Amino acid sequence: LRRADFPSSAKAGDVLHLGFWIENVGVAPIYHKYPFIVRIRRGEECYENETDADVTEWLPGDVIYDTTFTLPENAKGEYLLEVGLKKGNETVYFATEAEENNGFITVGLVDIG
Repeated sequence: LRRADFPSSAKAGDVLHLGFWIENVGVAPIYHKYPFIVRIRRGEECYENETDADVTEWLPGDVIYDTTFTLPENAKGEYLLEVGLKKGNETVYFATEAEENNGFITVGLVDIG
């Protein structure tokens, strides 16, 4: 994951517009259709969104992917914005130095008011 663009603050119920620059540094695409999941998390509280990304089309090189995430109406406070490729117990790890939590990497914070 090279870059993630997202607002640093929003209101509960807002739709976040998210942009990702991902580089497949391997020599082949991902062969299995793992869901690309975006989530916000604060402690044990977690809200996930499985995106419509088809990761089998992420060929070696740069991938630009835009999506949205609708914030829950009851979310308040500072949340970690995290992304991951996960299906059941199977996880694909990003080649990054970012903080990792059970296969998800933290891309930043969103303050929800």
